Amino acid sequence: MTVSSRLVTVLALLCLAGCSQDPGIVVDLRTNLLAGVDFQEARFHVEGAESATEAELHTVRRPVNTSDGRDIRLGEVVPLPVGRYTVIVELWTSFETRVATNRVSVTVDRLTAVTVLITADCAGVVCPGVGDSPESTYCLAARCVPQECRDDPTAPGCPEPECTSDGDCSAVAACAQGRCTGGACYVEPLDERCGSGATCHIERGCIEAPMDAGGTCTPGACDDGNPCTDDVCGAMGCEHTANSGPCDDGMFCNGADTCSGGTCAAHAGSPCGGEMCSEGAQTCAACLSDADCPADSMGMFTACVFDDVCDETGTRSRDLTTWACDTGACRPTVTPQPEACTRDTDGVGCGMDVPGAWGACDYADLCDESATRSRTVTRYACAAGACASSAVPEMEPCTRDTDGTMCAPDDTAPWGACDYSDVCDQSASRSRDVTRHSCAAGSCRGTTSPESEPCSRSTNGTTCGTTTYGGWGVCGYTSVCDQDATRSRSVTMFSCQTGTCRSIGGSESEGCSRSTDGLDCDDGAYCNGDDTCGGGSCTHAGDPCGGGTVCDEPNDTCWDYGDDGTNCYAAGYYNVGGSLPPPPAGYSHYSPPVGCDYEGCTAMFCQANYCMPCPGGNCALCL
Repeated sequence: MTVSSRLVTVLALLCLAGCSQDPGIVVDLRTNLLAGVDFQEARFHVEGAESATEAELHTVRRPVNTSDGRDIRLGEVVPLPVGRYTVIVELWTSFETRVATNRVSVTVDRLTAVTVLITADCAGVVCPGVGDSPESTYCLAARCVPQECRDDPTAPGCPEPECTSDGDCSAVAACAQGRCTGGACYVEPLDERCGSGATCHIERGCIEAPMDAGGTCTPGACDDGNPCTDDVCGAMGCEHTANSGPCDDGMFCNGADTCSGGTCAAHAGSPCGGEMCSEGAQTCAACLSDADCPADSMGMFTACVFDDVCDETGTRSRDLTTWACDTGACRPTVTPQPEACTRDTDGVGCGMDVPGAWGACDYADLCDESATRSRTVTRYACAAGACASSAVPEMEPCTRDTDGTMCAPDDTAPWGACDYSDVCDQSASRSRDVTRHSCAAGSCRGTTSPESEPCSRSTNGTTCGTTTYGGWGVCGYTSVCDQDATRSRSVTMFSCQTGTCRSIGGSESEGCSRSTDGLDCDDGAYCNGDDTCGGGSCTHAGDPCGGGTVCDEPNDTCWDYGDDGTNCYAAGYYNVGGSLPPPPAGYSHYSPPVGCDYEGCTAMFCQANYCMPCPGGNCALCL
């Protein structure tokens, strides 16, 4: 059967082949607690879940030991009326301490098998707990939840999933494995990981398991449930010796019963002598009145039933058997007689210790090698009928090896100067003292040592000598009127190159200035007049020719127009420059009409002191 991780109860409704078809309940237990070690007895109660008159119909007790394994058949209750019931399974120690409990509701309309799984994380959990809803009667992953959560973890009111894969679940012991099923973790003990004769305990690991015979056993774990054997834990394991004590085989008419050969096999014979014995009525003689029937008898009390391990008030019951004469036969009536019972549970453990996380070790300083650390352990014990927690401090020593651990910043002296040999040297070194602090034998100690490093620099272009200068040259004026110029001289400088001082030749210039205003100059032109310097340029006095004359630049002379056309030749007229008076309208000094051959057109004449060209560019008009 595959068990859902941490699902405390799995119900399988089936008809058991080969068994009675009367409605009833067969109760099985599955647990990852170790039978015979964590608990020595399993008990179950079958109670009516819907009718108060059906409360606690049956209680069955089943001694267990390690040989019972993980799946244990606790017993059956048959027949039962069709209806809905609650099965409550409890695990007890041999010292009458309840270890764990869980319950499940089931509808019975046939012979029904109920497997109740109780996990270690539900030990000491009583459902519903303080603050839980009344419906939270089922223990899942150490929490009280509604019954619906055992089959559908996503049902309303169920807690968030505890895991999504096996990797989310862990186990303390190496022989156990964390499983995730249905969103809850379940620690599965794997006995095959232990050696021969050992069993897996999910917290203690592989342990030597108690056995029914041979090997070792645990006192109180050898009861085989047979009243005809004396059960002891001997040197060779559990020993079961046949006895001859009284017993009861459930039959009335075979008389008193005695153990023989380990079974209830010896009987005294009919208690009725010569009279008829009625097994159904469990009586011998016929009767006329109730007075002829056996006297009332009171049975033995059952064990006290408490709600949980801390409960100090419980109930127990015994059966009162009364007889009445019915149609000539004495017939019994059995009436349960409940009564209250008490016990003192103060100090009884009611849960597993829950250790908190260890605090930090209180080392005095970085080099300290001895200290202590503490944590708080929550312990659960009964007090005044309830499970109470108490915080108990716990301490343990801490040790460590700090030798060589840096315990303070280095004390570093300033670097010394780099020992360059000269101004051009590019490679050198420098040094300083460094004190380093480290732990030794629990104390912080310093060690001083020198430290050096190379120096480098680029000295290229660094001046390494005195610059020398040559004499100044002449100022380079460009003309007689020029007032600004420059002059230069040679310069020899000394600078570092690849670590060596070298000379570099060059030159430098500076400006010159002078005043040339009023000095004579000559621009080579005649018609602009006399030339003199002014403002650094050659200036001109103006046209040297008087009125009525024309300045002839090519011939450096002045001439007049004349009235006879003497000077009215084409080349002379059109090359005299810009000193002429404005010509008459329709004529130009500079641009002869296109198409006129003035060299050939000589019949020109003067009018109003102007040489008149051929009108309209037609030389024929001039001839």
